Amino acid sequence: MKLRYLPFPLVAAIFALSGCATTSQDGGTEPAAAQRQDAAAVQQQGAAVVSLEDSQKAAKEYDDIAMQHIARGEYAQAQDWYSRALLIRKRTLGEVHPETIATYDSLAWLNLSKGSYEETLKWYQEALALRERSPSRDMTDKIINLENIANVHYRQGEHNQALEWYRKTVELRESAQGKEHPDTIADYHRIARIYAAQFDFRNALAWYKKALAVQKKNLGKDHPAIAPLHNDIANVYFDRGDYDRALSECLVAYKIFAKKFGPQHQGSVLVKTNLERIYKGSSRPAPFKDWLAENMR
Repeated sequence: MKLRYLPFPLVAAIFALSGCATTSQDGGTEPAAAQRQDAAAVQQQGAAVVSLEDSQKAAKEYDDIAMQHIARGEYAQAQDWYSRALLIRKRTLGEVHPETIATYDSLAWLNLSKGSYEETLKWYQEALALRERSPSRDMTDKIINLENIANVHYRQGEHNQALEWYRKTVELRESAQGKEHPDTIADYHRIARIYAAQFDFRNALAWYKKALAVQKKNLGKDHPAIAPLHNDIANVYFDRGDYDRALSECLVAYKIFAKKFGPQHQGSVLVKTNLERIYKGSSRPAPFKDWLAENMR
């Protein structure tokens, strides 16, 4: 894919505005004196040469160029172009403008793409600090910012830090979007799974059941979206050795899927496999097939 660059006079003008070094048309770096002359020339040509609209078009163009470099795995070049866009936005829009902060998010995502978790967290945390200062009352971007930090910690296996940030996400999401919002329920589920992975059964069950209660209220007790929660709760009970409750929860999940989609549906088959695993773990004497037939009546 061909990279699209802005005409050099406009680039020079915008770089003079942002304080960046410029590169001449033949590829060489211009000396400081030449840069000052360019800046003076721009000022003489009038403010229209570097209007706010022009500067934002340039910043958007730099974003596009950065994305093209990312697609080719050229992360250093992508970071350079994002950094140029960031400088323009900081100078022309201010640090707490949403587009400026979004560029911090882009730099975080870039570093996440190349597996640089510490740099990713640095950029996300800087973005969060700016959002804390922002006069905007829209909490959506802040919630996503908090969740992104939690996700990075989770990807690194730092479960305690991830839980801390997910709880912050939930607290803000509940107040801004409500406890019945699908993303709030998804956060309950994430927290429950982390506790389950840590074998913290009490907290895992508490968060799973919190999600289940809201989903039942929103969708009804027989909705297919309820089944995975019953299945997850069954797994927690099984891991702590409570086989009767595990069977009961997993059976509910299987009945929901089988009734809605039939026993051959992928969801039904997966839950049935888990149900059989739990049943065998309980050491019951009757064959699983007979037990299932009896309980499906």
